[in-house]
Amino acid sequence: MIEGHKEISVPEGVPVWDVDPYDRAVLSDPWNYYADLRSKGPFAYIPKYSILACGRYDETKEVFSDWERFVSSRGVGLQDFSLEEPWRPPSIVLEKDPPYHTKTRAVIERALSPRALRNMRESFRKYADKLIGELLVKGEFEAVEDLAETYPTKVFPEAVGLGKPTGVGWSTTAKWSSTHWAPTTICAGTPWRKAQTPFPGSWSSASGTG
Repeated sequence: MIEGHKEISVPEGVPVWDVDPYDRAVLSDPWNYYADLRSKGPFAYIPKYSILACGRYDETKEVFSDWERFVSSRGVGLQDFSLEEPWRPPSIVLEKDPPYHTKTRAVIERALSPRALRNMRESFRKYADKLIGELLVKGEFEAVEDLAETYPTKVFPEAVGLGKPTGVGWSTTAKWSSTHWAPTTICAGTPWRKAQTPFPGSWSSASGTG
């Protein structure tokens, strides 16, 4: 086991790439990483995490489209939830496969359709202006907690009819939303099943889960 998933052998013909995609330098400026990843071919093996990474369009599209081979229900990180206890509650949106995911996605698509979003635009803008004004008055603030988490966890629940953020337990909404709604990228790796990995842009990886 490595990072919560089974180690895999280097597939024949796949280059070994000694890189850490979670390195601070890569995360802060990933464009050279993306270019290098695409130059490696369809896949590259990253020994630090024993994963396959892909950055080209065709392979990434295949992984996004083929949920039967590349499952999400076993975790959207390096950890394979089928092998050990998840370190957090599984996402009800990102870490589900059809048919459950299909039902959930249908509800979200209705709530966030282009028409619905057009109707929400003005209220989103007003709250953004209000929040930015409050933060400017403070002068110094925590960017993640006071801005990146506060804004979506305020406007989104109201937009989809969950009501205003009040009551016991709402203080944990930001942490919940980070788990359940944060964007992730699909991981790819044929013939191994995947584990999705949160990472900016087109990066994707796969761990061998047997």
